[in-house]
Amino acid sequence: SFQIGYPLSGILLMKTDSSGNILWSNLYSTGNGVGCADLLLNENKLGFYVCGYSSDSTTGNRNALIMKTDMQGVLKWNNLYGNDTLDGSFDALAPMPNGYMLVGTGSTFGLGLEDITIMNTDTAGLAPTCALHQANFTTSNFQLTNNGSLNAYLPSVVVINQNFISLSGVQSFDVCSTTGITPVSQMASITFSYLNNENILHLLNPAHETISCMKVTDLSGKIVFDMNSNTSETSIDFQFPVIASGIYLINLLSGSGNVTGKFVVN
Repeated sequence: SFQIGYPLSGILLMKTDSSGNILWSNLYSTGNGVGCADLLLNENKLGFYVCGYSSDSTTGNRNALIMKTDMQGVLKWNNLYGNDTLDGSFDALAPMPNGYMLVGTGSTFGLGLEDITIMNTDTAGLAPTCALHQANFTTSNFQLTNNGSLNAYLPSVVVINQNFISLSGVQSFDVCSTTGITPVSQMASITFSYLNNENILHLLNPAHETISCMKVTDLSGKIVFDMNSNTSETSIDFQFPVIASGIYLINLLSGSGNVTGKFVVN
């Protein structure tokens, strides 16, 4: 969909009642051109998954896109898969045990031109070995008008019989391997603070990096907190044991990189 102020396409999500009356309509835009191909009610029937593509602002090349909204169309998160070369888009998604299967096209890998891409993700849109990053979406209410029935514009259907030929020799490539899409680390966007009165280390993780390990040491190198995790939540609280006052060093690790820093306990 196009709107004044958004010269390139955006994703339009709309809800109607059983009579087709519009309840709400939202336009999601990055300013670089995005599109959707499939919509699915999420696993708890509390929102929607949308798949499609998002274009790079410089090259115009497409990255495959998954985005999730709540039942009112509020954007919860989005994930992009690609390296801004000649990638492609997701064209369909279907529920799987503990996640989703997506099918689309890609051009960076394979034998040339467009190839079929199949990806399995968890419910957060994460594929363990595949890099991802996020698009900077702006959501706006998009006022639409119900113009009534299309009875005056009856479609005509022409059936054409296609004679398909089946050929062997299909090759497969893992686009998430080390020779495929390289990780784009967003670990540097993570910030943290220590809540002294509660012995809690609070992390803000706006890029939904999957944090696999966190280690905290004092200045002598003694480990005071060490744990494995598998979380990509935006806001994360880690409950600490009571530790002495002083300066502590922290190291966070994910599949795409790590980040280090320090905090003070009073």
